[in-house]
Amino acid sequence: MSSGGYALWLVPVEHESTELQAIMRFRPARRRHSDRPTRSYPKFHPHVTLATFDDLPANFHLNEIVPQSSDITAQYTHLERGETYLGAMKLMMTAPAALTQFRADILRQLQRMGMENKTRRFPHLSLFYVEEADERQRLHRGLQSRKFFTDDFTGNLTVKANPKASGPGIQQFTCGEVWLVNCMPRSVEQWSVIERHALSADPPQASQQSTSATKVQRAQRNQSHASCGCVIM
Repeated sequence: MSSGGYALWLVPVEHESTELQAIMRFRPARRRHSDRPTRSYPKFHPHVTLATFDDLPANFHLNEIVPQSSDITAQYTHLERGETYLGAMKLMMTAPAALTQFRADILRQLQRMGMENKTRRFPHLSLFYVEEADERQRLHRGLQSRKFFTDDFTGNLTVKANPKASGPGIQQFTCGEVWLVNCMPRSVEQWSVIERHALSADPPQASQQSTSATKVQRAQRNQSHASCGCVIM
């Protein structure tokens, strides 16, 4: 995705988010002379970007554009290192028919409202935003050496924050919520959640989050988006 404007994020269910966030806290060993300012490694929630757009109509509501869907999953396939800040490190995944149709229905609703989607490559899950090319290489080597991602040689990937633990890790992305996110600020950690729409009963508090976030949305649209204090962690 590109910075600026607004985005629709597809967020995994809670236990998968927890596993991914543990990996996202990983940092390779510090380099010498690495005290220069950097935008690398901001905190953000693991997500798949469904769409990005420049403007947000005043009458926009997630529950009016998100189709009724449940139990949509996709299999992780491989870890990919990119050549840009926002594309630095991501998990690639399959695009099953249910997920593809889910997104197509949302894009159709956006188009009906005159909103142009700017996200083309889909689907993938963002893990790290890293500015420096050499740091992206170091991060990729570090992630591989820690064996967070195991390929079963059939095209499926197992993701595990603690490779030595007895648990199975996660093999798939399970759709949990759709988030409307304000990405106007240049700093990723100033991006903010405007509204949430639950797709699954996991997490159990999702319905409460959606209700309270909608109230926040009304207030935020009457303020400067860049000053929002709801940081995505």
